[in-house]
Amino acid sequence: MRELGKNEKRIGLYILILCNLILLPFYSSKAAPKESGIQAAFEQSEANFAEMNINAHAAIENQFIGVQKATQWCWQIAEQLELENGQLNANVEKDYTQVWITGKVKAGSTVTIQIQSQQHEKLQETHIMIDFYEDHGMLEIKGLTEQLYELLKPYGKTNITTCLIGTFEGNMEVTEREEVVKALMKALEVKEVEGYREGNIISIVGYSDKIKEWINYGGNRVNVNIAMRYNDYENKTFLWIGTPLITVGY
Repeated sequence: MRELGKNEKRIGLYILILCNLILLPFYSSKAAPKESGIQAAFEQSEANFAEMNINAHAAIENQFIGVQKATQWCWQIAEQLELENGQLNANVEKDYTQVWITGKVKAGSTVTIQIQSQQHEKLQETHIMIDFYEDHGMLEIKGLTEQLYELLKPYGKTNITTCLIGTFEGNMEVTEREEVVKALMKALEVKEVEGYREGNIISIVGYSDKIKEWINYGGNRVNVNIAMRYNDYENKTFLWIGTPLITVGY
């Protein structure tokens, strides 16, 4: 068995987290799309840009597809995204199909397109996932997410999660981190629903009326997740802003 590469490990982690999000239906209101405020709030924080992840997911119920069709769909999506140097991989069993392509788009972002299909007794389901990863410069989120919505619309209802990651030099004091989080919550008009503060980590899950999409989490509406943590190896304090939840490890 070959060793998984960095990108495959990252998409694997995303899928593990996404499996929980799939069980949570997305809802929407008449508020603005989440992209309108998240990017501006991140820039307002004055954090140094580190990376961004945009993950799109479409679910197809009551359908199982084999490797041939999954491969066809993967290449079709890759062509629409103008993916360059795409590398195809597959993992196929009797009742399970997994096909994924990793490559670069013209802007330089790394993109992984993955299709998973499985059947068990009377249950059949297929999932299409597109993972955008960029660590050179901020992309214009709104246009990209609109493109992903349109691209996956023919396959099924599409949900998109966004995560922006930035850094501050050195080990920020706890009070300084709280001020950064508080300023972000104020900019996005976020009401805290659940908070975790221990050691080097602060993590807030909240809800904002300014953001259109939301999920039901523990009986509450949530659509913003803000976290900060100090990394002593890099001597930097990291900031994550995710909607509706952070879908990368922190």
